Amino acid sequence: MLKKFLKVGKTMERKLYTKEEVIKFIESNRYMVLTADENLLAALPKGNWIGGTIPYFMDIQGGILTKEKIFVDDFTSLGVDFRIIEFDETDIKEIANTSFGNGFTILLLPGESAILEKYALYSDNYVNIFRNPVTGYVTGCDVNEASTAIPKVFNGTTRKKYSGKAIALHVKLPDKKIARIEIVNIFKPIENSDIITFPETGFKQTECYVNGEKRFLTEYLEEKKYDTQLPLIANQAGAMINKSFRELNNETKEVKFFAPLQAYEKYMLAQKVIDYGKQFAKEIHKIPQTEFVCNCILNHLYGKFEGKRINLNWTTTFGEIAYQLLNQTLVYLTIDEI
Repeated sequence: MLKKFLKVGKTMERKLYTKEEVIKFIESNRYMVLTADENLLAALPKGNWIGGTIPYFMDIQGGILTKEKIFVDDFTSLGVDFRIIEFDETDIKEIANTSFGNGFTILLLPGESAILEKYALYSDNYVNIFRNPVTGYVTGCDVNEASTAIPKVFNGTTRKKYSGKAIALHVKLPDKKIARIEIVNIFKPIENSDIITFPETGFKQTECYVNGEKRFLTEYLEEKKYDTQLPLIANQAGAMINKSFRELNNETKEVKFFAPLQAYEKYMLAQKVIDYGKQFAKEIHKIPQTEFVCNCILNHLYGKFEGKRINLNWTTTFGEIAYQLLNQTLVYLTIDEI
């Protein structure tokens, strides 16, 4: 089995390719994550690939929305064995138990789905979830078509597509290599921030506690004149984790987030970012060699990355996975020698 993988040669550069080029990669038995418009993915042959619907990327020509090309993440030369597995709401909790002893997992979750919500709410408690790095992304669509398009994932081994299932590529690494996940988050809490807690875990919140005082979150944010392009931030084991705002309704007092807030977690307000795009690019230049990168659509939009070139190529996603679901964050995977 290993000999078959070695025949394909070096890893393909992580960037956009034509459909014809990708078909040749599939025919050479490469193990890949393919990201593109639904129609492009549906036109590909069976092979060792998983796919997700997204039309936004950072490529060699800069930030771009395209429905004409396919972004390729090729893992063939990294691994010594591979598994492609589908999950539904009943068995997504087993994702870590289906992986290899030493390796990593690329997980694709369809946007706006029940399985995404379930993973976001409960993945931290899945058995063995931290044994190997689990990264990946949430699929989406052109934001101008959000009212009609349905985000999907693809299992290339069967050419089936799903809006309610997740798909994972497990990669087994050689014994002397190990994978790790890192994140880039440009946001920091303001000094002496109020501490905000919530009585229930969920994507939707109404009431909160500000320094122990019960408040409506919408009224508190209005009082603070808080820019909701900035997230709420929690310090989780030393890592700053964002919870990004999706929608505020001043009439119902309901606030929707792109990732669930955890009951009784301590959240803080974020400092203003003077030049969003410039600050983000500065942090990106610190990143070493990577094997996989994804970056949030909110960073793309708020940082005005369309047409701008940054020194990494990535898929621009509707949620990033670094074990748990993240927002407004860049996630990357790197492989170390041990």
